[in-house]
Amino acid sequence: MLALGGAACGQDDPPPGAAAVNCDATAGMDRDRCLHDEIGAIPGSQPDEVVKKARLISDPMIRGAAVSGWVAAHVQELPADKGQELCDLLEGRDKSYCQRRLSSPHLQH
Repeated sequence: MLALGGAACGQDDPPPGAAAVNCDATAGMDRDRCLHDEIGAIPGSQPDEVVKKARLISDPMIRGAAVSGWVAAHVQELPADKGQELCDLLEGRDKSYCQRRLSSPHLQH
């Protein structure tokens, strides 16, 4: 799994309940990394927000890491149709991993 730090966004930890990062002012690869971090902070009750932000990531490796990580963390609370929509954003092994995770929610990190 691709490990990306929050340093790309230059943000400190937000107060509880606030958005973790804001990627509007970043561009290119830094924006992709920032969106990765932003997706990681989205609660499991908001899969549509993950889809929206994942579509903004241009690098397929970063998008794969963000979506796969989010699905793995929230698979227990994820409706099947939303999970499939997330997996469909991915390619190759990332897509296969995501679909396996959806079909085996008992698997944890």
